[in-house]
Amino acid sequence: MPRVSTLTPEKFTTFGELLRFLRRKADLTQRELSIKVGYSESQISRLERDERAPEEATLAARFVPALFVEDQPQWIARLLELGAATHSQITDVDQPQRSVEAKPVSPNNLPIQLTNFFGREKELKEINRLFTSSPSEEGNVRLLTLSGHGGCGKTRLALQAAFGLLDVFPDGIWLVEFAPLTDSDLVTNTLAAVLGVAEESDGDLMPAITDHLRGKTLLLIFDNCEHVVQASAELAETLLQASSTLCILATSREMLGVSGERAIYVPSLSMPDRRHPALPGQLGQFESVQLFVDRAANVIPGFSLNQSNEAAVAQICQPFGD
Repeated sequence: MPRVSTLTPEKFTTFGELLRFLRRKADLTQRELSIKVGYSESQISRLERDERAPEEATLAARFVPALFVEDQPQWIARLLELGAATHSQITDVDQPQRSVEAKPVSPNNLPIQLTNFFGREKELKEINRLFTSSPSEEGNVRLLTLSGHGGCGKTRLALQAAFGLLDVFPDGIWLVEFAPLTDSDLVTNTLAAVLGVAEESDGDLMPAITDHLRGKTLLLIFDNCEHVVQASAELAETLLQASSTLCILATSREMLGVSGERAIYVPSLSMPDRRHPALPGQLGQFESVQLFVDRAANVIPGFSLNQSNEAAVAQICQPFGD
């Protein structure tokens, strides 16, 4: 949680300097901040060296909550002001030099997450490794399924991982949501709608979809496949056979059963155990507690974990039936 400081926003004259201060004030490493905002660790390092700056919308939607300054308008205003100034300076530099430095964000339809992300560092690291290994390496994978019980956070994990993979898939990352479907026959239509692909004159969508995807280095996220698992599996297999540069990240309570599929089991966030109570001051090490405190602070500004509420928070965050 944020540390108390007597410094004022006006003391900072560069965006990188202010970002570094706020990150350390929030007790975050560069890696931890990168995971929260969907940037790579090297990108955070460049931000703190004033070599680039995010757009204002990205700063407001991702960095402000990640740095725990939502209820501090003066710090928000200074962060946005310095970010805009740095962004303008970088835009005005020599064009040939800038073109080498700048890398456009891959096209995507990933929703901006307005709340902080907690835990899952092991899973995020493994997802990144599997999708960035070269085809000749043993760890390379083209279909990865995040499995686990309902409500454990598979979708949020997939989205968080996807933000960190944007540089890996230059032709885009596209979220395909199957949760609203009640008819498995609509799985292919849903994908076509996301990709903006129209059906052929004979009404068959698959040729148009495979033609659209062929040769593109692209990631599809098949979200909530469990109730249309057979149709999802058939679609995934057809697409992977049609394009050697396509990858799929699926979330499902059960595996798709496609050849070459790898799986990562997504457990619940770490929780306090009634049988082995945490020592005073150590309750905050549990991911479920970190999540609860963060969400509570969104509703009750200034809310934090302390001796007077530790017992109640521990009870709320314990697993059902424990």
